[in-house]
Amino acid sequence: AQQDMRIRLEPGAVLEYLPDQLIAYKDASYFQRTEVHMAADASLVLCEVLTPGWSPDGSRFSYEQLRLRTEVHLDGRLGALDNLWVKPGKDSIDSLLYLQESTHVGMLLAIDPRIDAAMVARLRELAYEIAGQQRDGISVGISQAPVPGLAVRTLGGSTESANAVLHALVNQLRIELRGQQPVNLRKY
Repeated sequence: AQQDMRIRLEPGAVLEYLPDQLIAYKDASYFQRTEVHMAADASLVLCEVLTPGWSPDGSRFSYEQLRLRTEVHLDGRLGALDNLWVKPGKDSIDSLLYLQESTHVGMLLAIDPRIDAAMVARLRELAYEIAGQQRDGISVGISQAPVPGLAVRTLGGSTESANAVLHALVNQLRIELRGQQPVNLRKY
């Protein structure tokens, strides 16, 4: 399967894209390309959680591969490029992401002119705090983007732990960037 999404954000626009988890079932091969063209003063938050689906033989990973590529262009110039390729199995070391014992991958990309190093540091502390509260264990990495923004990756054992970390960060971004109250849009 393949999904191509093109987004255009005009000056002052705000977009939060937080879909339900992407579930890859037996023999799945999925490619997703997201291309965002945004004004430098627009605000963007993209989230994804990747999870393996049920397998008839009970094997842990039965999908072939997941490839997600996200390009963010600010005022016509490439500002951020996020490329994720998960190919579990015997040759998984060849993947751009080696899962080791983890089953779930979470990611967040936020681009906004108000995100600076101090905000990234605060969000990093929040992410570590929330990750430490998860019962199934989750690893988190947060980097400042080359443009005003940040990139987050999580590796863990459940959709719930990935969402706990990512949605805590999204809610904190809502508070710090727009003065909005936290929102819980999940169905479970």
